Amino acid sequence: MRKIMSLIVMAVFLLSFVPASLADHDKEDEHDVVSVSAGGVKVVASEGRVEVRDGIRDIKATTASNVKEKKDEVRVDVKDGKDAVRIRVKDGKTDIRTKINDKKTEVRTDIKDRKTEIKQKFEDRRQANIDNLKDMDPEKLRKIEALSAVSIDRIANVDSEKREKISALKKERLERVSHLDKEKLERISDLKKEHLEKIADLDKDKLRKIAHLDKVKLEKIANLDAKKIDKIAKLSRAKQKEIAGLDKAQIAKRLDKIKVKSVRKADDLKLRVISKQKADIAKKRFSDARKKYEDAKERYADARAKYLEAKDAGDEEGKIEHAKEVLLRSAESIIGHLEKIKSKVEESENIEEDKANDLIGRIDNQISEVESIKSDIKAAETAEEIREAAKSLKGKWNNIKHKAKAFAERVVTARIQGVVHQGQVLEKKLQWVFL
Repeated sequence: MRKIMSLIVMAVFLLSFVPASLADHDKEDEHDVVSVSAGGVKVVASEGRVEVRDGIRDIKATTASNVKEKKDEVRVDVKDGKDAVRIRVKDGKTDIRTKINDKKTEVRTDIKDRKTEIKQKFEDRRQANIDNLKDMDPEKLRKIEALSAVSIDRIANVDSEKREKISALKKERLERVSHLDKEKLERISDLKKEHLEKIADLDKDKLRKIAHLDKVKLEKIANLDAKKIDKIAKLSRAKQKEIAGLDKAQIAKRLDKIKVKSVRKADDLKLRVISKQKADIAKKRFSDARKKYEDAKERYADARAKYLEAKDAGDEEGKIEHAKEVLLRSAESIIGHLEKIKSKVEESENIEEDKANDLIGRIDNQISEVESIKSDIKAAETAEEIREAAKSLKGKWNNIKHKAKAFAERVVTARIQGVVHQGQVLEKKLQWVFL
């Protein structure tokens, strides 16, 4: 900084020798150049420009002056290697860059002062609360003094009877309870001493969550053993409220049916894990099955149209040929439909492994039976054999269409279950956020 200031002083000093820079702007003088050498130092001055050269460094100062409607502006740029300073004087405003830096310094100082002020206010409030509690039992007061200023403030603002009950808790329990807001703190302090201690054994998050229940429900929950209390504390608020409305026997029965699983994301609730390779294969099979199904439907329509044409024309041979084609395309569409469902079962992670294997086995059996009927259709040569094959295919479709619907519904249910799991995880996260 000293170096820069020295350069500025030198530039201003040199400017005093160049009256053309700040005087009139006569066109004849615009390009005048003054060059002076002394002691190995060369000074070159021209309109709006001063250069100092000493063989070691070059110092350049540029000035500009405008006089218009009594508004003066003077700008001096000083450069020395990588160092640079710009001085600008206009209407009494000087060194804009320096002013900005000064403002930043002022802001930082102001923030620091505010933090100190807020911290002091908290400390003053903490000390005032402790002074108001000085009539308490010394041992209880020491436990309260060890808490944060916010926790002390909460405890100090409940009535004396509840405060005495809370401060009688062991240090660890008191610390957990002190994190509750005033409303929840007053609610649990209404509990019986032994019930308050059992509830206070929960960790901070579970305690904050279960403390939303009213006194009657809290007393009912607190009357259970520690394992049951902990299990209820892990449930959603809606579940907690529902279970707390039951009697003791019903609560125990309901809790026996509930399995609590710790999860971080919806994927943790999947009933099985499908590798990416298997999932990709299943998706490819579904795509192929859908194409097969669509092609079969299209070719069925074409074959049926040809069958009707042969029938109208009295072409018996054509009728048999196109009838076989109609039945074959019908069989293929049934197989394609079943294969689509099968591929969806294969890639579903919300169907348990044993159930998925059972579904796939049953679908494969249905496909095999339709393939058998398809072979009979291909082998049919007479109208009677065609009718028998058609009867078999119709009976099989009537038999499996309800099963196929059930298979498809199971896949849809699994997909919905996946969405439900995502919702449950999100609900859980939001509950912790808004405790």
